[in-house]
Amino acid sequence: MTVVDLDRPDTIRDYLSSFDTFSGAARQEGINYLNDAFQRLYTTLSLIPRAKDTSPTLLELGANPYFLTILLKRFRPEQRLSLANYFGPHWIGLEHFQKISSPEYGEEYNFAFLHFNVENERFPYQDASFDFVLFCEIIEHLVQHPTWALIEIHRVLKPGGRVLITTPNVLRLQNILALMNQRNIYDPYSGYGPYGRHNREYTSHELVELVQGCGFEIEHLVMADKYVHPVWQRLLCAVWRRFRDNIYLVAKATCPSAEYRPTWLYRSFH
Repeated sequence: MTVVDLDRPDTIRDYLSSFDTFSGAARQEGINYLNDAFQRLYTTLSLIPRAKDTSPTLLELGANPYFLTILLKRFRPEQRLSLANYFGPHWIGLEHFQKISSPEYGEEYNFAFLHFNVENERFPYQDASFDFVLFCEIIEHLVQHPTWALIEIHRVLKPGGRVLITTPNVLRLQNILALMNQRNIYDPYSGYGPYGRHNREYTSHELVELVQGCGFEIEHLVMADKYVHPVWQRLLCAVWRRFRDNIYLVAKATCPSAEYRPTWLYRSFH
């Protein structure tokens, strides 16, 4: 196996970029996505614990484009992975496969995934199926019912199982500066449809309240930057961490689940 050093992010970036997840005209789009998301992926991996004595079950929601999945295969091989995606109502059937490969590293995967919408469909898994659920960079894309997704995550987690949620911080300093300069912070419309844009971003306080309201106990809340910022901004965010780029939240399914609909998030919802 070609060496990919976890302590050398440059080798990990090269490794991920060698896969043909994106090809043809979309190749540059994939490289741009990886460059934009790399620090977030690196931080996310660090929050997924290694398991030594058991073979834990892990569900990755929104697995495509599989950069995090590949890192799990390489650095968390003890995890038994289940993958899920949603590409729109035009996709027929529950189970699908996607093959990706890296000739440079001699690796090929034929990832099986289940296709369903996390905010309006019952997850196609039994109760208490998973030790860990990844809900990364999804909640900000939802258009109708984030509480439903959290309740279903709670249902499929084993008692005491954990969910890792990552999402952009709407209070990040770039947004504050943009508003001060009369620039809009709402995400542009997307050619990929309503789920192709950020529809509702959160502050860390909002996310904690929502997750707790749905029956989880917060274990870790990490605020971390996704980009390399000027020195003055790094110093400012070292003091006021709430202004950092991204939110990473680990929560345990210990309390009974509840359909929590705070008024700051839901309006005229019947």
